[in-house]
Amino acid sequence: MAKQVTKPVLETTFRNQFDSTDPHMKALVLASDTTFEMPSKTLFDEAYGFAKDAMPHGDTFSKVDFFDCDDFSYIFKGLISKWYQENRPHDLPLAIGISWGLFPGFGNNEIHSMNWVIFDSGELHWIEPQFVNGKAMHEAMRASDTSRDKLNFVLI
Repeated sequence: MAKQVTKPVLETTFRNQFDSTDPHMKALVLASDTTFEMPSKTLFDEAYGFAKDAMPHGDTFSKVDFFDCDDFSYIFKGLISKWYQENRPHDLPLAIGISWGLFPGFGNNEIHSMNWVIFDSGELHWIEPQFVNGKAMHEAMRASDTSRDKLNFVLI
């Protein structure tokens, strides 16, 4: 059976890990469903492969303030949801979403939108959706670092 996590646990996890003392960096966490499946890395790799083939290429399509990080984040989340609905229609939604914040190493140290996934091991990873098509998976993802990452908003 897949490992599950509830909405209140996910919300608390994000708030506890990333609620900064900076008043401008308080994380707002919103979840639309009540229970989520935390995917195995194997399951996520399969869904990621589907999304990778369908994602626009970051170098070709990026245009600041017109088609940029938030647009890529929505497309990636939508593609993962589409794959999941087609391949696992009777299972819970995945613990994958969209976030905004400061992520050193991504976004030129400015507020940036990225995707996230929480694996069945409990590990939180960031996904740079602009790198999904065009770079290796290990370049598009990294483990969360609570000492550096600062969240403003998380959409589950």
